[in-house]
Amino acid sequence: RLFRHVVHPRLPRVGFVGHNSSFMVPACSQLATLWLAAVWRGNLALPPPEEMEASCARVLEWKKANLVAEGCAPHAVGPRFQQYQDALCKELGISPWRKLPN
Repeated sequence: RLFRHVVHPRLPRVGFVGHNSSFMVPACSQLATLWLAAVWRGNLALPPPEEMEASCARVLEWKKANLVAEGCAPHAVGPRFQQYQDALCKELGISPWRKLPN
């Protein structure tokens, strides 16, 4: 299981960008790349390994309870891609707004 679908909680110096499965692979991969670069540059601190593992477990349990199509695939972002992108944007300090109000 990968924290934010990018890093293993016990091996944070190894990243897997583009590993997640979603409808928006290029956009998710670009944000994941920015997120991983921020982590490796020291601009974004990771929680302790135990917290990352607990987060991964919560996501997996939520998927099992709510998403039949994804089942328990820990790498799939699928229909949650907007929530996933919003989470990465929030941690990066980037606005998650996709459109400006008219």
